[in-house]
Amino acid sequence: MKIYSGQVEPYEDLAIGRLDAVLLDLPIAAYYGKTNPKLKYAGPPIGEGLYGIAMRKGDEDLGKEIDKILDRLLRTGEVKKIYEKWGLWNEKQDKLLPNAKESARSVGIEVSKKAALITFFPALIKGAGITIVISVLSMALAVSLGLLLTVTRLYGRPPFSNFSTAYIELYRGTPLLIQLYILYYGLPNIGISLSPLTAAFFGLGMNYAAYEAEIYRAGIMAVPKGQMEAALSLGMSLRLAIRRVILPQALRIATPGVTNDFIALFKDSSLVSVIAMVELTKTYSILAATTLRFFELGLIVAFLYFAMSYPLSLLAKRLEERLKGSKR
Repeated sequence: MKIYSGQVEPYEDLAIGRLDAVLLDLPIAAYYGKTNPKLKYAGPPIGEGLYGIAMRKGDEDLGKEIDKILDRLLRTGEVKKIYEKWGLWNEKQDKLLPNAKESARSVGIEVSKKAALITFFPALIKGAGITIVISVLSMALAVSLGLLLTVTRLYGRPPFSNFSTAYIELYRGTPLLIQLYILYYGLPNIGISLSPLTAAFFGLGMNYAAYEAEIYRAGIMAVPKGQMEAALSLGMSLRLAIRRVILPQALRIATPGVTNDFIALFKDSSLVSVIAMVELTKTYSILAATTLRFFELGLIVAFLYFAMSYPLSLLAKRLEERLKGSKR
């Protein structure tokens, strides 16, 4: 099951084959789905729901006036005309007629408000697991691609060195959110369709690769030039000198920065919720919207993010101490 933040995106994904079906309210399906020649209804409407107009407490007079207007529209048949215009009228709409009103009490929300917080833990833990998988895979891509980019930039020849420089500046100069939108919603326009997990993996990994490349470059530049000169004077090739002399020292210097970037990537993984990835942040938004318990659930989610990132902070600190020659 995939959950989207808007109404347009699921029908676009259905049209290009990313989904097998879309289940949404009838007005939405009629407006966004029925008009698409590539799509068709799978059958008659299922289930039943009522829309309500929310007002502040104390606005009872306004509520009564709105009820009068709706009753008049129903009695005169204006509502039926509007529904028929948009292809929404069916036998179930007869319940809208006067004298057939039902109480619009939010029973489901009231029950959710009283439910124990522990009942939401399985969904949140599952979302945290997906966040870990996305973050680890994306960081692996960022580390390897970033190393390739910085070596090509410093030691490669044009046009490869120019391409590496352009890649780094482009990805650092554009928002990650825009990059995710292009990967997931833009590429299908040229015939390339990626799954949400694949788009999240490439989006985060390729973005952070640019930052990792700069960290590696700083590490390489921190290695004294005499190291390379000594290696070449011993008869090493340039490639061997880079691999055996320069990179081991540079990576040792860059490791704390890479670890800190991993922590940042954990938090930025929340952005993949815009491409139908139900990770921790998306799970929180779903639960909070259906229960209105934004505060309690928000504290739990914040703690989960902290629990995932804090061990990495400790690791970064230990690495920094080792690099300083600490005996701890």
